[in-house]
Amino acid sequence: MALQIGIDGHHLLHQIWFGGNVQLSLQELSSIEIIRRIWIQQYAIINCKLHWRTQDATGFPQNSICIESPYDIEARNSSKRDINYSI
Repeated sequence: MALQIGIDGHHLLHQIWFGGNVQLSLQELSSIEIIRRIWIQQYAIINCKLHWRTQDATGFPQNSICIESPYDIEARNSSKRDINYSI
């Protein structure tokens, strides 16, 4: 299901960027930029095919640039010993 969501989202973003001049105003929306960054963070294109990122196959971007929540893009996730924090 995650891969199908990724394909749908990638199609939407492709249409916004390459669908013509009407979409130009959509590119300027902060919510579209957040979606674009999350898709880069969660999916990778390998040999013209979309893949869900995993540590082994594609690796992950640095945690310091990852978006943990689309509602608060400045929030970060951190762990110390066995405790996980959202800061």
